[in-house]
Amino acid sequence: YRCRTAVEPLLSNQWFVRMKPLSEPALEAYKTGRLKFVPERWGKVYEHWMTNIRDWNISRQLWWGHRIPAWFCENQECDHITVAMETPESCGKCGGSVRQDDDVLDTWFSSWLWPFATFGWPKATSDLQRFYPGHTLVTAPDIIFFWVARMVMAGYHFMGDTPFETVYLNGVVRDPQHRAFSKSLGNGIDRQGLRRVRTSSWTGTTWRQHSPQVDTMPTSAGTSGDSSSPIWMGRQRP
Repeated sequence: YRCRTAVEPLLSNQWFVRMKPLSEPALEAYKTGRLKFVPERWGKVYEHWMTNIRDWNISRQLWWGHRIPAWFCENQECDHITVAMETPESCGKCGGSVRQDDDVLDTWFSSWLWPFATFGWPKATSDLQRFYPGHTLVTAPDIIFFWVARMVMAGYHFMGDTPFETVYLNGVVRDPQHRAFSKSLGNGIDRQGLRRVRTSSWTGTTWRQHSPQVDTMPTSAGTSGDSSSPIWMGRQRP
């Protein structure tokens, strides 16, 4: 990875979520027109993902994140696992001491709750009743499954309705090799140099010409007339 440290594969037990039952109402929402995509062609990508969905590995071996709420009995003669919302004081089977799983939840497993968790869920708050479901989600097409589809599935499972009616897919600014900006690739924009760019010029030119969902890539012409500017005029992706 970025630290250039050798990574060796290690087999271990992982937690999975059975996804087929969760995907069915989310897929039906698209087929019946309850959920729409703009441009519409991206709806087929959503449908493909949901039709061919696989069980979700939610275990992550990281130092940050929400720890998986599972506790293992430390009694070697007992193999009981306790899954609970609150930390158990002892094993529910033999009464022995317990230890929590060291793994954390996949980031997307936490963020698929975003449309309603931000309004106080699981409490039935006034904000939740007023703002859920919402209307339009604006995002990029590369996370249609990673986030959009999962929010829809979580919405139907926990709230009984889709979190939004329309998904508007915007374009993505890419580098000259058609790659998205990435810290790992080191192809991002120097943010210190952004002060030299007139934001209104960049926004006005690109948004009007290339929305919705047309990727843009750098050309040699700077937005402010300066060829050394770190942001360039967008052009339609071939």
